[in-house]
Amino acid sequence: MNFNIYRRKDGRYEGRLNIGKKANGKIQYKYVYANSYEECTAKIQQFISFYYKGKPIASLAKIKFQDISYQWLSVAKNHTKESTWSIYAYVLKRYLNPAFGKRELYLINETVINEFINRLLTKGAAISRKPLSKVTVHNIIVILKMIFGFMEKQYAIVNPVKNIHLSKINTRKKFLSDKHWQIICAVLQKDESATATAISIAVYMGLRIGEICALQKHDIDFDNNILLVCKTVQRINYTAVGKKNETRRRRTEITDFTPLYTHTGHFNTALEKILSGIFT
Repeated sequence: MNFNIYRRKDGRYEGRLNIGKKANGKIQYKYVYANSYEECTAKIQQFISFYYKGKPIASLAKIKFQDISYQWLSVAKNHTKESTWSIYAYVLKRYLNPAFGKRELYLINETVINEFINRLLTKGAAISRKPLSKVTVHNIIVILKMIFGFMEKQYAIVNPVKNIHLSKINTRKKFLSDKHWQIICAVLQKDESATATAISIAVYMGLRIGEICALQKHDIDFDNNILLVCKTVQRINYTAVGKKNETRRRRTEITDFTPLYTHTGHFNTALEKILSGIFT
């Protein structure tokens, strides 16, 4: 492919690449700009490297990150849980598309992505302007790798994220000390608020947050001290969505440590608020 580079009057370098012909028969050019001859040459080589068999380079010049990213998101919806897919869509909308959406694919390289990572860690996203944690940035880059992996597989283009490796994150879980645990248990035994009761159910019977929110009165058998867990609630796009929980359907014994009754033996009013649930 023929191209030439010359220095403009403003000091920048302009590269011009022949990418085909227009409908009227005239030659169509792709232009790139840089502050040095070497950088301009590199940009042209990056663009050429995106050429693959059977794909006209003229159409490739117009492909932007947002075009392929939404295509990936659409495909991912067919084999991804709704809650996970909503996270993909959120990250794409909040972080990736604002940074790369309108850029041509061939202009996104390792340098650009590393600058993006450093910006998130030091300054944050354009919306929040607060530095993001390493865990959050790691999750964002994982999704970016999936998008470019899709591009590489579907369109045989260069994957600029393949050689980017983030430092390992310390995922060691922190546990409460025996002293702090005793303090919490003492508070839970005295507090009959809805919050305390929900925490008690989680602590003593192992229910997840979504399972607690989905509880209804008929899920508890007080005669046999049994709690039936058969539903869960997920927050998808800030909306609570109730779902059947067939794979994790189970019966849990109500232990003596669970403050489900008041001292007089009557039904705990706080628990009644919880068990009203969002289901009718």
